Amino acid sequence: FNIESALGKSWKGQSLTDDTTFCKVLLESKYVALVPGSAFMADGNVRISYSNSEEEIREGMRRFKEFLSELA
Repeated sequence: FNIESALGKSWKGQSLTDDTTFCKVLLESKYVALVPGSAFMADGNVRISYSNSEEEIREGMRRFKEFLSELA
């Protein structure tokens, strides 16, 4: 999932400088765990796991969307 449009923005004063920081802030703020794409030589992207139940995936995506809407 490409997150380049979110990089350079901030969440409640925390600057999202790269995909690793993006994932860290998302995990700490919304309890949603994504894998930074830079771990797979795909900077500016994140990986999403589909190994959870459909209900958990839907809730995680809701929180992810909420996080994106709060970026400044």
